[in-house]
Amino acid sequence: MADGAWIIRQRNQMLRATTQAIAKLPDDKAFTVRELLKKVPRELNSYDRWMISRQRVTGAVTRLLREEKLTVVGEAKRKIFSANIYTKTSKF
Repeated sequence: MADGAWIIRQRNQMLRATTQAIAKLPDDKAFTVRELLKKVPRELNSYDRWMISRQRVTGAVTRLLREEKLTVVGEAKRKIFSANIYTKTSKF
């Protein structure tokens, strides 16, 4: 079982990788979490790439949303679930 410090380290690492992937996007580009899933593993070490999941990237995006670095601009319709569309703010 993982201890608390390891979990916090993993969350911070995922936040850093997600932030770097979003920073490389153009400023006016809108994106979804599904589009980020292909870009985030490139920002991680090869050892950590096996732990990438949609839930971990969504958690990092949610944290950036709480810090007001991203905004929700719309909603994309999928077959079953809807997905939020995000853009960067000036605080990014």
